[in-house]
Amino acid sequence: MDGAATPEPTRTTGAPRRRAPRRPPHERREEVLDAAMRLIVRDGYRAATMTAVARELHLTKPVIYAVFPNFKELGEALIEREQLRCLAQIRDALTAAVQPDLEPSAIMPAALGAFLRSVAERPEPWRLVLMPGGALPGELARRVRDGRRWAVDGFTRLCEQTLVSTRADGTAVDLEALVEGMIAAAERYAQLLLADPERWTPERLERFAATDLAWPRGSGAIRLGGPGSAPA
Repeated sequence: MDGAATPEPTRTTGAPRRRAPRRPPHERREEVLDAAMRLIVRDGYRAATMTAVARELHLTKPVIYAVFPNFKELGEALIEREQLRCLAQIRDALTAAVQPDLEPSAIMPAALGAFLRSVAERPEPWRLVLMPGGALPGELARRVRDGRRWAVDGFTRLCEQTLVSTRADGTAVDLEALVEGMIAAAERYAQLLLADPERWTPERLERFAATDLAWPRGSGAIRLGGPGSAPA
């Protein structure tokens, strides 16, 4: 031609889109759930969308839609998974604390300490389940409330199986009030620990429960044993 320079082809300046590595569906599902949980805890539920999850993972939206058709189903699956993890931690903490022939003044603080240590070791599910009221939409909030009832029911059954329900003087121990009080205290202490783990340590809270709370004492105190055990 007449010596004019050939124009350079136009180049894009953006980073190339990441190609999603092939993974089994169950692995991709867990990855998506983990990303959704990070978003909800960090930015709130309203900020968590299918687009936001894809952006969090640096993946395309079709990859996300391949495992969940919409965010409603993703959110429900996330709540179910985290509730199961929380309930497993509660069960393990109670199992670790239960020992033969313990007074309530010993077993309840021990159970609380074991539970809070498990929260400190694996805080992620509790950050979601213990979000303040109104942070989750109605259906997911209802599922969280249902999960709490499962925890209360499980703890109640454990108490019925291991604690004598009648004092030596013949009066009944109010197991329902005991369970509700323990669950409420454990939830609040877990929130404090999550917000400021250096200040609200499991050791501090267990020590408070053991030394500064008034548990039933004396010959009528509850003792661990079988459902038919007689009080000492």
